[in-house]
Amino acid sequence: PVLDTTFSADKTRNTVLNSTLVLNHIYRNRPSNPHSWKTTFTNYNAFHDSANDMDINFFSLGTGPVRRTDRYLVQAALQGHHVDLGSDRYLGIVGLGLSGAWVFSDQLAFNASLVLQERRYHQDRGKDATNFALALGPVWSRGDNRWGLTLGYEEENAEVDLNNTYERYSLALRYDRRLPRGLDAHISYKREHTDYEVPDPAFNNVV
Repeated sequence: PVLDTTFSADKTRNTVLNSTLVLNHIYRNRPSNPHSWKTTFTNYNAFHDSANDMDINFFSLGTGPVRRTDRYLVQAALQGHHVDLGSDRYLGIVGLGLSGAWVFSDQLAFNASLVLQERRYHQDRGKDATNFALALGPVWSRGDNRWGLTLGYEEENAEVDLNNTYERYSLALRYDRRLPRGLDAHISYKREHTDYEVPDPAFNNVV
């Protein structure tokens, strides 16, 4: 037997208003000190004209030490995120992020980041999970051109709902071009592959 997963819905017009606010604060006791403390606050909103239950309100706060020299930049940050969906609390996240950028020459640099998070879904505690994400890759520059390659790995382990336990692999390519009058242009490509511990039958063919 084959499970029928056909869905239907009426067409609805919708308009979305987006707003983003980012505030950065860096404390350094003297200009020559390579050490500093950086705090970043982010607020993102998406307001729907005819689907208010899909409105998004996202808050994020990260703070931690930074070390910067002529050849590298490394930083760590304690993170807290909060997401409201519609008028309800949806997701709360606490975590730790580590990132770095190393310059080997005028033409070659390398970026890496690692994030560990605890995710709490207020409306469905079965989705509560630990998330681990790693991304790294080189950046090549020549004149006004820059090419970047990023390889990523993400693992989410849900405490109860195995439909939300997965491993995800990604590959991203990006090309940047510096233009006259202080303008920049870029084109990017990203591909992802996800393996779920228990695939959701609503999105897979079951025989």
